Amino acid sequence: MTPKNRHPKLASVMLLVMGLSLLFAGLLSGAGSASAAVIPSAITSISTTATSVGQWDVVNFTCDWAVPDGSKAGDTFAMQLPSQLAWWGAANFDLTDSNGDVVATAVADSTGLVTFTLTGYVTSHPLNIGGTCAFSTQYVAAQTAPGAETLTFPVGSTAISVPIVGNGPCVTDCDGVPPTDAAKYMWWVDGTQSQLQSQIIAPLTTSEINTVTITDTPGSGLGLDCSTKYVAVGRTVSPNGTIAEPNDTALYPPSTFDCTPAGLTVEWTNLPAGEYVQLFVQATPSNEGQGTYINSGLVTMNGHDHPVAAQQVSTSAGGTGNGTAPASTPATSPVTTPATTPSTTPATTPATTPAATPATTATTTPATAPALVPATAGSTTTSAAGPLASTTSAASVGNELAYTGSSSRALIIGAGILLIIGAAALGLGRTRVRQH
Repeated sequence: MTPKNRHPKLASVMLLVMGLSLLFAGLLSGAGSASAAVIPSAITSISTTATSVGQWDVVNFTCDWAVPDGSKAGDTFAMQLPSQLAWWGAANFDLTDSNGDVVATAVADSTGLVTFTLTGYVTSHPLNIGGTCAFSTQYVAAQTAPGAETLTFPVGSTAISVPIVGNGPCVTDCDGVPPTDAAKYMWWVDGTQSQLQSQIIAPLTTSEINTVTITDTPGSGLGLDCSTKYVAVGRTVSPNGTIAEPNDTALYPPSTFDCTPAGLTVEWTNLPAGEYVQLFVQATPSNEGQGTYINSGLVTMNGHDHPVAAQQVSTSAGGTGNGTAPASTPATSPVTTPATTPSTTPATTPATTPAATPATTATTTPATAPALVPATAGSTTTSAAGPLASTTSAASVGNELAYTGSSSRALIIGAGILLIIGAAALGLGRTRVRQH
């Protein structure tokens, strides 16, 4: 290969490499600009109406949030619960506007991190985006002493402090009190509020031989989970209210133990004096949005009825969101201005000139004036109003692209393509030279 042929080939290869590099750079820059952003410190305030709390109490909070104008669908912001609190309620919820449109979705994980994700709503409402949220937690930390404390919510790169007063550890009636009458309790199994635990307690048997019957009847929106049923029989009660170990459950099994989702019946016919009996069963809500669930029961001891009942409230997180759509002014200017000027000028000039001019000039003036005036005024006004308005709109769009990086990306890709075309042209020229 002669030096004369080598230089065009080298130039062609260099142009091809540079063109491909710019093309890939432009494509990669476009992929990066479309990725979702993490918005720091979008939660602006957190508050609670609770004045004091104890371990296992449910504590409700509200918050305010706001994100910058122009935030995109898919952008996220987050809030972390402090270590003293656990999420309480459904883990997924929405922030909606007054029409029910979802502005942002939220998900709480097992660590108490709540992540909010903006929806396509912000595409059409890119200004003044913000709102509120409301959520429930359970205070799970053991309290060593009563008094003021601070709950710290990490929010992005900052933190929000919420003062609260702790009740302190239990100091009276902490060992549990043996039941003197029938009772029923019901509580959520965990923070997801997907299952309710029910407990029915019968008082101490006093006759030499006792017949005890317990029924459990779930209320509307509940169905018993019969796989979770069990009973306990014993002579002592532990501090948490359950029959303590060792117990007499194996010594006195029930003679009847029937269960369906609609109800449960258990009966003992040979219990001696001095025994407590308890029934445990879980229930599953069939309507998660019901709010309040009621479960009733009946304890019958030696023919005497003792009605019992319990209820539990479900908590749900939620909130509001809103945004403002930009004003749509560009569409009015091009439509109004061109329609006014051309229609006024031609109508006046032709009507006046032929009437005032003698017949000798009539052939000249109408041919000149009507043709010149409408053409000049009409074309000038249209190009000033219509095209100028369109140019302003195009400049506005151009500015937005420059801000987001789309314009520079297009230039990079265009330059890469031109270099690749140049390399191809050099290669083609070199091939023709060699053929001749």
